[in-house]
Amino acid sequence: MAFGKLTNLATGPMVKKVADQIAPVLEEQLKTLPALGASKLRDEEFFKQFAVTPAWLAVESATSGLTKLYPPIEEKFGALMVHLRDELLIFDADTVTIVEDVKEKIVPAVIAGLQQQA
Repeated sequence: MAFGKLTNLATGPMVKKVADQIAPVLEEQLKTLPALGASKLRDEEFFKQFAVTPAWLAVESATSGLTKLYPPIEEKFGALMVHLRDELLIFDADTVTIVEDVKEKIVPAVIAGLQQQA
C-alpha cells in the first residue's frame, strides 16, 4: 500500500467510522476502571493487563472484522487506551472518576488516540 493511502487510513473517514463503531464498547470498558483505583491504573503493566487486554477482547468480539477494516487498530490499541485514560478519567488522590460528558467526548478522544503516531 502506498504511503499516501496509509496516511488516508489514519486521518480520513475510516478513523471516524472505526471510532463510531468502537466508542460504545470502550465507554463500557472505561466505566469499569475507576473501581481499580488510581495507583493501579497509573501502573503501566497493570493497566495493560487489566484495562487494555480486556478492552481489546471486548472490541474484537463486538466488531467482527475490525482489523480487516482498519489494520493499524491492533498496534495502536494500547496507545489509544492510554490516551482515553488520560483524557476521560479524572484522578484525585486514589479516587478515579469518569468525566461527566463522556458520551460527547469519547468519539473525538478515540479519533485523536487513533491518529497518534505509534
